[in-house]
Amino acid sequence: PRVWRRILSKIAIKPGCRCFEIGCGGGIHLVRLALNGYSVSGIDCSPDVVVRAKNFIEQVALFDKKVKSISILVGDFLSDDYYKIEGKYNLVFDFGVVEHFLDRKDRLEFFQRKAKLAKENGYVVSVVPSGIHPYRTMQKERGLGGYKIPEIDYTPTLLKIEMLESGASDVIVLPHNIFGYLNLFSGKTLIVRKAIYYLFQAFPQNLFSQSFLEKHAFSYIAIGRINKCR
Repeated sequence: PRVWRRILSKIAIKPGCRCFEIGCGGGIHLVRLALNGYSVSGIDCSPDVVVRAKNFIEQVALFDKKVKSISILVGDFLSDDYYKIEGKYNLVFDFGVVEHFLDRKDRLEFFQRKAKLAKENGYVVSVVPSGIHPYRTMQKERGLGGYKIPEIDYTPTLLKIEMLESGASDVIVLPHNIFGYLNLFSGKTLIVRKAIYYLFQAFPQNLFSQSFLEKHAFSYIAIGRINKCR
């Protein structure tokens, strides 16, 4: 997927490195990384979701045994369950998790715990929905695009500040999935909107200003480095 191509192009990890996902859900990201030779583990607070992830892993293992090494904990990352996580990791990441912590103190604790899990010179990555795209208000009001639980409206600046305050350095925030919000709505113009969306993906992003990309991104990829032992 494009999101992983972008992440892996910015970080210096190779197959065999240890990766940990917070809020691993159905296990799709863990499986993708495992299939590419990474050593992966994760945690999720929902026992039912973890069962579903393990069933998915078992199905994939019928075709590729590499995924059998995946381990998943059931637990709340911000509770004492955190201390059940063993070892340090080259990459600690989450997709669509941190924005659900509405209290800033909880978000900073989340980022700090991520940083502590990373090895020296390891990486922390968070992928969050944009809080400023043109249809964000409508998305929230109508519950579109999977919006069901209240979220922080992240901007690139806020995301970068919170990661820096939590101990990461060299933080970059990449606007991602430009014009992805065009796919939120069904209707007669959906085909046209999809055509615009896919056409735009073919253009190099350096043709457009950073402010344009940030405004029209559907999500942001934040990447930081952990430069000292924790």
